[in-house]
Amino acid sequence: MQIKSFLPQLLTMLVSLTCLSQPQRELLDSNWNYTHSPEAARYYRIITKKADFTPSGLVMLFYGQDSVRIKGKLQGSEYEGEVSYYYPNGQLQAKGALKEGHRTGFWEEWYQNGQLREKGQYSQKKNKDNFLNTPRTEYVIDSFWDSTGKQLITNGTGSYISTSEGKHIREEGQYEQGKKSGIWKGYFEDGKLFYEENFADGILTAGTSFNRSGEKFTYSEETKEKMPEFTGGLQALQRHLQRNLKYPADARMTKRQGSVFVRFIIEESGEISNISLFTRGPGSSLEDEAIRVVRIMPAWVPGKQHGQPVKVEYVLPVRFVMM
Repeated sequence: MQIKSFLPQLLTMLVSLTCLSQPQRELLDSNWNYTHSPEAARYYRIITKKADFTPSGLVMLFYGQDSVRIKGKLQGSEYEGEVSYYYPNGQLQAKGALKEGHRTGFWEEWYQNGQLREKGQYSQKKNKDNFLNTPRTEYVIDSFWDSTGKQLITNGTGSYISTSEGKHIREEGQYEQGKKSGIWKGYFEDGKLFYEENFADGILTAGTSFNRSGEKFTYSEETKEKMPEFTGGLQALQRHLQRNLKYPADARMTKRQGSVFVRFIIEESGEISNISLFTRGPGSSLEDEAIRVVRIMPAWVPGKQHGQPVKVEYVLPVRFVMM
């Protein structure tokens, strides 16, 4: 399942520190998690941070020694503003702008062979019926080509076929005047039907999906995608942090403070797994305490995609401030 990342704007222990650090080199493991161990490192990034250790400003993420994966700017754990993505061979994959981690404005994408893939425009609509008021993203396509250069969509109208490295169809359907129209289908890697959706003027009117066990799910435009929620809502999450967070004695003695960004996965069941650090924090004892508080969280209400529960990646800022 697709994994998404988003950042809650918690105000529990906020401290106003704006001085940026010099660019730092951080090691990442095979799952893109921060690691202290050179032996476990597969990727690395160059990153700048505020004095409270919140990522802010230019970041470059690398596959290896010299192969750039992402160029952009971070605000917390989300990219903000212009960003570019690259294939391992150095070919530009996509470029455009992000707002709070979501695509906005004009975007272009390419195939790994350098052929232009598609062009289109993203916009964000208010969507208050969710845990973090996460905006709903709408897309209007302009043009689309296959990997050989054959144009399939012109001026927003034509056939769309997405393939995985040219081996199998992942999604197919029709666009009319830039918006999805009629029946769209998505497939698993083995060719079995994953979902079937009906669109009218870009609006989903009915959707049906299947998991790998064949279980059927139905959904509408309003229920197609849903972010996970902490049981009881955002205020309950804040209370959990306030009640359980303990300032480590050694950090208090040395007056260390700042933000620890904890990364974890909310499983289809709502349980928490794969807890790690998103980036280097203000000290090991503060990092350990932040991870401990996340580890004792109760199960969340899981997120949904195509109407069925999915794994969702979450990055939570835990802020330590001397009072």
